[in-house]
Amino acid sequence: MNPIWWLLAMVFVVVLGSVTAVGAVMLRRWARPADGGPAAGGGVLFGAGPEGGLKARLARTLHAVGEMLPVSRKRHEPLRRRLLMAGYRWPSAVSVFHGIKMASALGMAGATGWTILFMSGAPSNALAPCLAAAGFGFLLPERWLDRSIRARARRLRLALPPAVDLMVLAVEAGQGMDQAMLDVAQALAPLYPDLSDEFAFVHLEVRAGKNRQEALRNLAERSPEPELKRLVTVLLDGDRFGTSLGPALRTHGHYLRTRLRQNAQEQARKLGVKLTIPTFFLIFPAVLAVTLGPAYLLLRDSLGRLLNSF
Repeated sequence: MNPIWWLLAMVFVVVLGSVTAVGAVMLRRWARPADGGPAAGGGVLFGAGPEGGLKARLARTLHAVGEMLPVSRKRHEPLRRRLLMAGYRWPSAVSVFHGIKMASALGMAGATGWTILFMSGAPSNALAPCLAAAGFGFLLPERWLDRSIRARARRLRLALPPAVDLMVLAVEAGQGMDQAMLDVAQALAPLYPDLSDEFAFVHLEVRAGKNRQEALRNLAERSPEPELKRLVTVLLDGDRFGTSLGPALRTHGHYLRTRLRQNAQEQARKLGVKLTIPTFFLIFPAVLAVTLGPAYLLLRDSLGRLLNSF
């Protein structure tokens, strides 16, 4: 194959791979709070994103590519809900995600096609692998999004017990629910930015004129963690019936820590079962080779001398 074509192929793969990687990093970074903390602002919380620079140009490019795709409106809202669960809430998140999927599909197809052309030199052999690679690349961001949702749910789960303890202190000190959630968001920002961002967003929705119950229901809808939904239920019941939130939150905090301890014990009990496969397929053959290897060699030598004597 001509070296010029090989060089062009490498440039094509590197450019598409870079666009996909930068788009993924951009999605992850824009989902985090700004340096000024959750209370500082609307830019990250409302998903405005940077107005200039390389990230903005890449976002506009991916947004334009995503807008050209014929996406059904029935799948638009479920995808937006999944992006909200992963922490991406700016208005163009769905189009940018579709652009990342297209860039990933083209990158995988291009890399596979040029690799096959370089190795075999027959274009007819590259059609089926290119289609398969394009399908794999198109579905790869979906799996990455599912993994991001699970990771964010785990971070929210770990952040809930200290958040509930801080809310108990704030409520029993005489603060209202809105101010308590804002203070908890500010306190949790360095260690638990995901939950801090969610509490700050609820506070901003209430300040924008939404009903508190509606803002709390929105928090439950965009949350991938069931324990956070239970906390929202406790807050809604307290706000609806006018009861004191301090004892209810204290009891719920004890429940959350008990659940975390039970989950840790469950994972510890599952460890023996999970170790069965690597033990059987990786460690057990080595033990057999070490223990039975010398016996096999002695038996082979003995049988060989016995057979040679006849």
